[in-house]
Amino acid sequence: MRWGRHELVFAGITDRGRVRAVNEDSYAILPEYPLFVLADGMGGHEAGPLASSLTIESAETYMAYLGKPEEATLPAGLTRDRLQEEPLSGIAHYANTRVYNEAAGRIMGATLLALHFVADGADIMHVGDSRAYLWRGEEFRQLTEDHSYVYELMQAGEISREEMHTHPKRNIITRAIGTHVDVEPSIGHIEVLPGDLLLLCSDGLTSMARDEEIKQIVRLEKNMASLASSLVRLANDIGGRDNITVIVISVQ
Repeated sequence: MRWGRHELVFAGITDRGRVRAVNEDSYAILPEYPLFVLADGMGGHEAGPLASSLTIESAETYMAYLGKPEEATLPAGLTRDRLQEEPLSGIAHYANTRVYNEAAGRIMGATLLALHFVADGADIMHVGDSRAYLWRGEEFRQLTEDHSYVYELMQAGEISREEMHTHPKRNIITRAIGTHVDVEPSIGHIEVLPGDLLLLCSDGLTSMARDEEIKQIVRLEKNMASLASSLVRLANDIGGRDNITVIVISVQ
C-alpha cells in the first residue's frame, strides 16, 4: 500500500482463541484511505459479534460517505453534521449511535481502535482496552491508554502493571461503543518514520502476553504475515482465554 513516499506492508488476523465458543472480534483494512480498524465485541454469542461487526461496518460506511455532501440519502444515523467532524471522531460517534440503537436495552457493546494515516503521520483513536503499540529502533511502547478499571488503578499507583493481569476486575472497561447514548473517544497523533512498525490488537493478546513477550516476537519476526500469526500463537500458547485480533503495519 502506498502512503506518500512510503510503502505500508501489513497483515491482519483474528482468531477465536482456545476457550470462547465464538469470535466476537472484527477488523478491517481499508487501503484507499488508508485506515486500519478493529473492534472487540461484548454481549455474548449473538450480541458481541453483532456489536463488533456493526462498529467496523460503521467505519467503512463513514469513510465511504466522507467528502460526498452531495449524496441525497445518508444511511440511518449518519448526518451531514457528523460528516463535518474529524474522521476518527466521526467514526466513533457514528458507530456508537448504530450499536446503541441496535442494542435496544440489551447488554451489547464493543471496543474500537483505529489508525488513520494522514499527510504528516497517523491519527489514532480508541474506545476501550484494545491497544496500539509502536516499535521504533529498539523501543517498544504503548501508544494508547486503556479505558479499563485496572488500568486506572495502575495509573493511580494502586496496583502494578503486572497485577493488572490477575486482578479480579480486569475485564471491566470504562468506555465502550454502544453502551451509552454518547461516547468520548481518545484521539491522538504520532509522527511516522521509515522503519516504524505499528501493532494494533485486541485484549486477547495483551491480557495473555506481557509487553516484553510481545516485544521479543516483534524484534525477531520481519515478515508481517508471520508476525501476526506468531503473536496469535503466543496468546494461544499461554492459554487463549479470549478472542485474539492483531494488525501489524511496517513503514518502508
